[in-house]
Amino acid sequence: MALIPSLPMASIFPIPHQVPSARIRQAYVNMNTDAVNPTRGASIEDIHNRLSKRATTNTFIDSLWNNPSNQDLVSGFLNNNFSLTCAHGNDTECLPLYQKFSVQDYFYLEDYVKFKALRLNTLPVGDLRTVQSEAASIYDDANSAISFAESYVTELQGKATDLAEGNREVPELAYSNLLQSSATKEDWFNLHVIEIPCVYETAFLDANVAEWQSEIDTINGTGKWNNLFRTALKVEIAMFDSAFDQ
Repeated sequence: MALIPSLPMASIFPIPHQVPSARIRQAYVNMNTDAVNPTRGASIEDIHNRLSKRATTNTFIDSLWNNPSNQDLVSGFLNNNFSLTCAHGNDTECLPLYQKFSVQDYFYLEDYVKFKALRLNTLPVGDLRTVQSEAASIYDDANSAISFAESYVTELQGKATDLAEGNREVPELAYSNLLQSSATKEDWFNLHVIEIPCVYETAFLDANVAEWQSEIDTINGTGKWNNLFRTALKVEIAMFDSAFDQ
């Protein structure tokens, strides 16, 4: 696994030193960036209060994750062929699969940096503090992608040309398109919902959920967030499966 540098000590949600996917790090970065932005939902105090009350934390995520109508995709996500093969196989069997998966993971990181850069154009005129915060986050994301590319060569024994000349698979293109179409300035909360499969436990979502309560439908599984959650699971599963494509 690639060694991912943690955020500064001021971060609300510390990033684990090692993660199975660089996309998980992006989810943590997003939470930290938005948690300190007063125009984006709950205050830092609200989030810390959620974290201190473990029994009530993640109500929103649990409502999606445990929804009976979603168990087909939740099960498919938790039991994907890539993870099972690498869990039960040896390094020799797993390394080529992980190399292939990591190439697509890198492409996602690259697309993600560009996505956040384009989103700067949607910020209100004169809101330079938010621009400054977003620009710093983009800088950090770019460094993360560069670090991941370096670890692909040094730790996974991959070739730099795989990243420079490789092709984006359909699942990665679908994932990037999901970001472009769903995570606009007006619906920035969507970005966190999309990343639930990457990071299951986030008090940030639960602390902010009251602002979007009217749009949540956990009874029949057809609510806006549930549909977005299902789509995110589908592209995650497809990303894992793409490691086996020839």
